[in-house]
Amino acid sequence: MTPPRTLQTRREGRSPQKGLQPCPAASVLPLAVRSTATPRSFFLTSECDHGAHNGFPAGKSATSPGSLDRYASSVSPLAGNNLRRFRYHLRSTAAKIMPCERVCQCGTRAILGHVDVRLQEGRAFFAGIETCGSVWMCPVCAAKIGERRRREVELCLDAHIATGGSVYMGTFTIPHHVFQRADYLRKAVALFWRKIASGAPWQRAKGRVGLVGSIRALETTYGSNGWHPHLHVVFLLPAGIDDERIREFGVFLYERWARFVQKAGLGKCSLGAFRFEQAHKVKEAGDYIAKWGCGEELTKGHMKRARGGGRSPLQLLDDAGRGDAEAARLFREYAEAFKGARQLTWSHGLKKRFGIFDQKDEELAEQEPINAEVLGQLPRQAFKQVVARHLTAHLLEYAESGGWATVTSWLLRLGITFDEPAPTSRRKARPPWHEREGPDIST
Repeated sequence: MTPPRTLQTRREGRSPQKGLQPCPAASVLPLAVRSTATPRSFFLTSECDHGAHNGFPAGKSATSPGSLDRYASSVSPLAGNNLRRFRYHLRSTAAKIMPCERVCQCGTRAILGHVDVRLQEGRAFFAGIETCGSVWMCPVCAAKIGERRRREVELCLDAHIATGGSVYMGTFTIPHHVFQRADYLRKAVALFWRKIASGAPWQRAKGRVGLVGSIRALETTYGSNGWHPHLHVVFLLPAGIDDERIREFGVFLYERWARFVQKAGLGKCSLGAFRFEQAHKVKEAGDYIAKWGCGEELTKGHMKRARGGGRSPLQLLDDAGRGDAEAARLFREYAEAFKGARQLTWSHGLKKRFGIFDQKDEELAEQEPINAEVLGQLPRQAFKQVVARHLTAHLLEYAESGGWATVTSWLLRLGITFDEPAPTSRRKARPPWHEREGPDIST
């Protein structure tokens, strides 16, 4: 007998969409909003009513910035003194939760026989260590990659606006429930976007507004209604497009997205959760980008404070480090579901159009600032001792405040020497080949 949760699409005499299995969700409802909606309907900024968790926790202002720095200071005793310590602490927690992933080796292993300690613009960093390049699992690499991606996005948007073009930002979300797994919902969001951005209707809609390109970012939170993966998309439109055609493009996006979501059996999309509004400047465009700026809204979404009681992956990781076993389980589910997914995706040819060189996340994580001053070198064994004692962030702080002399005296006080021990082998050394005794063949 067919399970009740799979009957939604079969009752209507159609099979589920290809590429997405039926999901246990609310019953399918007719699409309420039509093309005749007033223009302002597609510039609403009201909150999502099906689990998007868009209200700040009790005691927090709705206009408080959601930056990692402010969040770190408010939730972690480590971060109150140093954001770097907070990120390193979270990376160690992620390594314990995901023992078979590259994050376990990130920042803890020397590539060569020594590790450089370098200084640039007052900030110290290690050179010659392994990095994982994961924007999903590693807070340290995510911060480094996110900052570089933010620069790319802002460079593109600045250049586009300088030509007289306009920028519009859209948010695409789906109904979600606590019993749905993260990997299912992530794949659903990706499938719906592929369906939107393909076919003759998409080509006609693009042509009407002369769409230059788009940049989309994948983000998720976890709250009382479970996982909430969603997309932030920036649309670049050329100069001279009238408001009516732009409004029709917004109507097209919402109705097409809602139709695919409904056909998949996930329920009805909420108009209140849909956003499509103009960014008059890269750094400011009303409430939507006041917290991060247009580029930061895209590239650091997975590190923001979740709203309405929900938790971002960063918060799950912090709670797991405090002993929350359920948070650790949720972070593991999230990491496995999002591993390999692209956090930021540019439409074809957009980077080339604005002269932006395409680089992988791993390559950005490995990049080191040029023209940095080399303060000193740590032998491999000394660096291992620093890592084992969880003192990497402290060492960099000493390097920034007092230079290499302060670092060396501090390490000596801790009993960490710079003498590299000679390699030892358990195997007995073999004599040269000409001194070895051959087999006795006299008998």
